[in-house]
Amino acid sequence: SLHDALPIFWFDYYADPRLTNTSEATIENEGHGIGLNDPELDLGYVKLGASEYEAYEYEFHAPSEHTIDGSAFPLELQILHKDPKGAVLGVSILFKYGPSNPFLASIQAAVPDMPVWVQENGTTKAVVTGEHPDFFDLEAVLPVSKVHPGKDLTFYNYEGSLTQPPCTEGVDWWVTAEAMDASKEEIQHVRKAIMAGKPT
Repeated sequence: SLHDALPIFWFDYYADPRLTNTSEATIENEGHGIGLNDPELDLGYVKLGASEYEAYEYEFHAPSEHTIDGSAFPLELQILHKDPKGAVLGVSILFKYGPSNPFLASIQAAVPDMPVWVQENGTTKAVVTGEHPDFFDLEAVLPVSKVHPGKDLTFYNYEGSLTQPPCTEGVDWWVTAEAMDASKEEIQHVRKAIMAGKPT
């Protein structure tokens, strides 16, 4: 059947085993989103069939850039991955208001003052240390029960481009078919900092 032909899509996100309390990572607000781009950091990977794609960057967007049935969501997390040949795979996780999300809760704890992009100053940054290990663990974004074998997390898959410059073509996008829950405070914490930098 067609269903059997779909490649197995498997997550293995984790906190970098080399993390210590003094490890540092920088979260940046570049005006179109807030994210972490640290090639030194091991965030884990996804497996698609036999191919492994290493996670190298993530970025939040508000409102969501992907929509489901034409509906936008208050927040979206885009995680970018590369395979050894440089092919890019994007995972898009949409958020809706609901119970707490452990990963967003960890961001609120780790970065109480989210960086806001100001036109005069441009990119702003906040440094997070390894004292907040959950901040470095993308596995907390996706409820484990839904991701592990036997439980289905459904994705829409399409070939597209990066939503932001450099707008790389040929990105294999996997978008969660159902939005993840996060509390209003957790979503607003990230969303407000992104919206503040947008021209009104």
